This record gives sequence, structure tokens and C-alpha cells, in this order.
Amino acid sequence: MKRENGTYLDRSSFIGAYCNDELIGFMKLVNVGRAAVMMQIVSKMSEADKRPMNALIATAVDHCAAQGMSYLVYGKYRYGSERNSSLTVFKQRNGFEEFLIPRYYVPLTVLGNVAIAMRLHREPIEIAPEWLLSAFRRCRTLWYTSKIPAKPV
Repeated sequence: MKRENGTYLDRSSFIGAYCNDELIGFMKLVNVGRAAVMMQIVSKMSEADKRPMNALIATAVDHCAAQGMSYLVYGKYRYGSERNSSLTVFKQRNGFEEFLIPRYYVPLTVLGNVAIAMRLHREPIEIAPEWLLSAFRRCRTLWYTSKIPAKPV
């Protein structure tokens, strides 16, 4: 945990969500100029009914306002071509908006030209067709539901 969250400590803020003196979630924010970037946001699944993620985001917004920051960045808005993933819906419900930033790729060699022509500069999830990604997600769901034992009632 220390190795994973030990970067940018001089520019980092940590926010915790507690229930009865128990840490049920935390967030790492990194200050980047006029913006704060969420580098980590985690909560206990067993405490999901308390909505610690929403509380962490609300506290992060207050923190950013108090620090005079203009933006709170929650990673990519969407991943691949899927427009209505549960994570994207969560971000929409919490007031996040997609902010498109143009990227330009300039090939410097013949090999670079070939790579761009074959779209190898893109992430695989960006170029895979949605039907294939949906099939992989269904398989992943089946895998996890068959491998994780149910909690005793």
C-alpha cells in the first residue's frame, strides 16, 4: 500500500471515510497546478450501503474549493467505446463531465508511419469492437460469480 500510494507525497492530500472509528474508504488527491487529480479512490465493498465513495468525492470538492483549485479530475471519463458503463454513470451522477483533450501523434520513422497506419498508438480497448468487449465483460462476470463463494447469511 505504501509503495502504491507513496508517490507525489509533497503534493498529495489523503481523505478518509470513517464509520464508527473504522476506515471504510480513502482517496489520494495530487495537486497539479489549478487541478487536483484522484490517484486512488477505494472503499470497502461491505460498507457500500453507506456510499463512502460519494462522501469522499464531496469532501474532495470541498477540499479543492478551499485550496482555490479549478478542477477535480477523476481519470478517464469513459474507457473504450462504451458510453454507459457503471463507472461512467457514477461519474455523471456525481457531476463529472467529459473534457476532451486533443492528442496528436507524429511519426518520426517509417516504422512510426506503419504503427499509426495500423492504429497501434491506440489502446486495444479503444479499437476493439463493442460486441467483443461486451462478450469479454460477460465472460469476466461469469468467471467472478462462479469463483467467489457467497457470503453466509
